[in-house]
Amino acid sequence: MALSRRDIFRGLVDPAFWQQRRKRVPLPYLEGRQAAHATCTTCVEQAEEGNGPPCVAACPEKIIKVADDGAPCLEFERSGCTFCSECATACTPGALDLERGRLIDAVIDLNRSRCLAWSQTMCQSCADRCPDRAIVFGARLMEPAIDPGCCTHCGLCVNACPTDAITITA
Repeated sequence: MALSRRDIFRGLVDPAFWQQRRKRVPLPYLEGRQAAHATCTTCVEQAEEGNGPPCVAACPEKIIKVADDGAPCLEFERSGCTFCSECATACTPGALDLERGRLIDAVIDLNRSRCLAWSQTMCQSCADRCPDRAIVFGARLMEPAIDPGCCTHCGLCVNACPTDAITITA
């Protein structure tokens, strides 16, 4: 997990930043974290001789990483999930199943104190990047909110936000 200079300084100013980074976000097409975690860990152990789990190598966005406990998870620092299904196709133990649909089991949060739009500065970076149009703005193009009925927790808005006002956690 490479850190940018901005990440290092943010961590010095905001200790909660490190806690947020440690929370693992599960992969899409996953049901039942406990059962899937056991399956994924077995896959990681089998793949230790090679290049890691097949889902990590298959992800074109390169957002699947292996956590300290051995289970694959999503990190949205550079991009988000496009739901291309490559991870599920590559998953040999069958923990990822396309029948489960396009939803990542996570919680999304918009920190209003960090958001430029909530500070009356014109910014729609997150909404421009959202493929599901889950980020809606108030009448004056300010005060964005995330529509939980539309949001798939893909993480594309996380990387797009210039102030890191959006977080997705497990």
